[in-house]
Amino acid sequence: MIDGLKNTVIESDVMPLPDAPTGSASNYAGNAFISQDTVIEKETGRQYDFTKERRWRIVNSGRKHYASGKAGGFAIGVKGAAAPMMAREDSWAAKRSSFLSNTLWVCKDIEGTKSGSQRIWPSGKYVPMTREEPKDSIGKWVEGKENVVDEDLLVYVNFGTTHIPRPEDWPVMPVEHLNVTLKPASFFKANPSMDVPGTKDAFSVPAFSDKVNGAQASSCCENTN
Repeated sequence: MIDGLKNTVIESDVMPLPDAPTGSASNYAGNAFISQDTVIEKETGRQYDFTKERRWRIVNSGRKHYASGKAGGFAIGVKGAAAPMMAREDSWAAKRSSFLSNTLWVCKDIEGTKSGSQRIWPSGKYVPMTREEPKDSIGKWVEGKENVVDEDLLVYVNFGTTHIPRPEDWPVMPVEHLNVTLKPASFFKANPSMDVPGTKDAFSVPAFSDKVNGAQASSCCENTN
């Protein structure tokens, strides 16, 4: 939920400026590129595309930024953690874990007769004990192709690493480092860290003598509040 219940997911691809060769009026140096947005309109799964530096934004179209004019939201970056599924589509792992086939899943939230969402376990309730895709899982949820524009959404991000065993993994396997980001995009008026008060570090002192050629030298830390 981003700034309200009615959200939309936008897929953004970065690519060279089309129909603008180097030397043309609109791309004289040949360096130009654009960010092309596509609204995800129906429930679906989407794969990460390294060639397009793909990212996604969850936005509230009813909240426009005063400067950019764009809908306020948050951008999901998975470049540092996206990994393709290496198992075959008809393998046991793929059959029971349909969520592996896409990096991002978007579906409409369905409220139960009692309190809370009906869609709680996107990979099914008992993944290790199944041989087939669970009926109550993300792969089945998106088959309805429900509208997901300005709706109460569920957005699932699938990331991981493809581990190739090494002798150095024994007896303790080293940590695998992954990087997934969630960044505000046209959500704040400015960088929110601008409001963080400064601090006076007692250990931040001149590294050299306070005198240069016999004259008193000023310190860059003297005016710190």
